[in-house]
Amino acid sequence: MLTYSLTLTHSLTHSLTHSLTHVGLDKLLGTIIINNAHKQAADADFEADVIALEEILLRNYRELSTYDRWVSEVSSGALRWGIVHTEKFWRENNRFIEANDFANLKTLINLLRAKDPTVLCIALYDLGEFTRFYPNGRLVVSTLGGKDLALELLSHEDSEVQTHALQCISKIMVTNWEFMR
Repeated sequence: MLTYSLTLTHSLTHSLTHSLTHVGLDKLLGTIIINNAHKQAADADFEADVIALEEILLRNYRELSTYDRWVSEVSSGALRWGIVHTEKFWRENNRFIEANDFANLKTLINLLRAKDPTVLCIALYDLGEFTRFYPNGRLVVSTLGGKDLALELLSHEDSEVQTHALQCISKIMVTNWEFMR
């Protein structure tokens, strides 16, 4: 029974919390609670379990930094627009990406080979923002092959991907962003 496992696990690991949140369990639980579906089940244990699981997920997910969320999302390959794909995020977190010889940046660049246009658009956006805010980001992205892959996407069949590719390439090519405002 779910109650048994919840009493044993009051705190989920960051990895498990993110996985459960990534597949939408937090939203499903929120919808169940908003619609009072947990009460319609006429099962007191189920009702308590739904509420407890949602509280555990929310408590543990809040503990993840936005950078941890970005890393998890990029590692999964399932990028979706949100708080970790913003100018503010990149301004605050660009330095973290140099860890492990830019491993997470390499993963992001590999996402430029994805088939999903949304994943491509977000990966292009993130790559461009990294280039803007990371000192010498232009060189790093070019050296790792990001510039070449972004250039290839200029001729993608999806016009939204083309637009993001053009913006990404523009960010890679601009030398000094201070004078562009």
